[in-house]
Amino acid sequence: MTLSESWLRNVARKRAESHAGAKSQTLMGEDTDYIGVLGEASFAEYMGVPEDVIMELVDGDTPEGDRGIDYTMMFDFSAYPPHGEADKILTIDVKTARKYPKWILEKRGKVQADIYVVMQYFPDTKRDPKDTFFEARATPVKWTTGQILERGEIVDFGWGENHSAPVRDAFRMEILRSSYMGLAPTKEGDHGA
Repeated sequence: MTLSESWLRNVARKRAESHAGAKSQTLMGEDTDYIGVLGEASFAEYMGVPEDVIMELVDGDTPEGDRGIDYTMMFDFSAYPPHGEADKILTIDVKTARKYPKWILEKRGKVQADIYVVMQYFPDTKRDPKDTFFEARATPVKWTTGQILERGEIVDFGWGENHSAPVRDAFRMEILRSSYMGLAPTKEGDHGA
C-alpha cells in the first residue's frame, strides 16, 4: 500500500479543523486526529479493504465527524457460535491508543457501533519488509461488541466518563478478520462508511 504520511496528515488536518476546540480533542494530546486516521486506515488494510476504497472512506467524514461509525461491514460468524450467525451487517468504530491499551473505551452514553476495535499506535517505526503501509503504524489489538462495552464499568481517566471493557477479556482479531465478508453497501450506495 502506498498511502503516504502526507495524505494521512492532510486528512487529519481537515478533521482537526472541523472540530477545533472540542474538549475531547484538547485532552487527548498532540496528533490525536493523525493517530485516529492512521488507526482507521490500518484497520481497513488489515481487513483487506482495497487502498482506493480506504482513501475514499477515511477521507469521507462529514464536518460533524463519523458519528461513532467508521465502517459498515458484513461478517459470517457461523464458525464462532458465541458471536452469532452468518451474514451479519455490523458497524465498526476504530479506537487507536498511543500505548498498549488496557481498556476499550467509549464516551458515556455514546456507544453507537456494533463492534469496537482497538489499535495500538507505533510512531516513526522503521518499515518492516512485510509492512508496506506506513512508517508510523497502528496494529490491531483486540475487539469487543457495543453491547459488552455499554454494560461495562463507567470509568474516568481525566477526560470524562467512559464505558469500558478490559482488553484482556476482549476477542482476538483473527476471529473478526476470518469472519469478514466485505464492506456493506449503505443507503447512499457507497462502500460502507
